[in-house]
Amino acid sequence: MTRTPDTDLARLKQSVSLLGLARKQGRPMKKRGEDYVLRCPFHNEKTPSMVISPAKNLYHCFGCGAAGSVLDWVIQTEGVTLKIAIRRLRELAGLPDMDNAVVAASSLAAQPESQAAPLPRPKLADLDDDGQALLRQVIDFYHQNLLASPEAKEWLERRGLNHPELVSHFKLGYAGHHGIGGSAGLLPSKSSQEGQQLRDKLSGLGVLRTTTRQDHFRGCVVVPVIGWAESASVASRGRVLQLYGRR
Repeated sequence: MTRTPDTDLARLKQSVSLLGLARKQGRPMKKRGEDYVLRCPFHNEKTPSMVISPAKNLYHCFGCGAAGSVLDWVIQTEGVTLKIAIRRLRELAGLPDMDNAVVAASSLAAQPESQAAPLPRPKLADLDDDGQALLRQVIDFYHQNLLASPEAKEWLERRGLNHPELVSHFKLGYAGHHGIGGSAGLLPSKSSQEGQQLRDKLSGLGVLRTTTRQDHFRGCVVVPVIGWAESASVASRGRVLQLYGRR
């Protein structure tokens, strides 16, 4: 399963009403002030001791001590795993199943259509922090380019990938026709010392071609691979592992 970043998980917990879910499950309850009380589903009781707070989207039982978020509620009341509970919340929130999104994005990276080869050197996961930070700036530039490009969005639409959350989650990008070195890019003038040094670094990363100094992904939709998967080594978590380009 693809790891759900903590910030995304926090937003997901707030996007589904715990009170609404408990009502859908057919649990009788009474309003008490700003909260609601009901019989705890986790132990036998005659007098309701479970409190649901809509304002905090949390529950707490004063009888057995059970407490948690809407995610914990789904896991405990439906007897499912964390993976299935997250999928269930995404479904209730009207969001795409990220496992399917992983498959879609992976298939995009593997498509045999016109493409730019993945970055050839060096092994990106082994870069120092400065190299990784520079790559993330490049990815952010590509990502903002895609968000502003009807052409890139149409390309994704034809492949069933133009969903805002998928695009955001995978940081899909678009290098544009001129790439990162174009007039709208983030590079200083090539005539300046700073511009030359930055181009040397990007050439060393493979983002710019060594001979022409043109963007390796010029004209491509760019798919970054970031080490969020649980199977990724601890050292690779959150690091840019590879970039793929597709036309």
